[in-house]
Amino acid sequence: MRDLIRRQLDKKLNPIRSIFPIERPNEGWLKAIRTSLGMTEQQLASKMGITRQAIKKIEKSEEYNTISLKTLIQAAQALNCKVQYVLVPEKPLEEVVDTQIKKKAKQIVENISHSMGLEEQATSKDELEMQIIKIVEDIKRRKNISMIWDENK
Repeated sequence: MRDLIRRQLDKKLNPIRSIFPIERPNEGWLKAIRTSLGMTEQQLASKMGITRQAIKKIEKSEEYNTISLKTLIQAAQALNCKVQYVLVPEKPLEEVVDTQIKKKAKQIVENISHSMGLEEQATSKDELEMQIIKIVEDIKRRKNISMIWDENK
């Protein structure tokens, strides 16, 4: 079920991934849109029922990435805009999970190999690669793969 959900989410995110990164203007979206509309800080402040100084603070907080989502939505609405909140994975989720599974399998094999080496029972590189493949397949069959995100275990 989780695999299906991940594939469906990837399908939804793929079109978005192709248009990003849309670079945010240096001064932030709020100020860029406000000035593009020919609206002053005071005019936006009046629409929002706040002071001009509060608008300056809001625009600076967006510029410095400290704006709250609630405030961003309120300012956007005053500019007749809407906020589209989305996390856009840099790579497809399937690829991220597959990479992490392989990383975890390699970590498991390296830990075992290190212990065996200390006991003078080292295995060949080919054998290690086969063990990694086996562990990857085993992890993929599990219902719960959250362990792939555990550090150093």
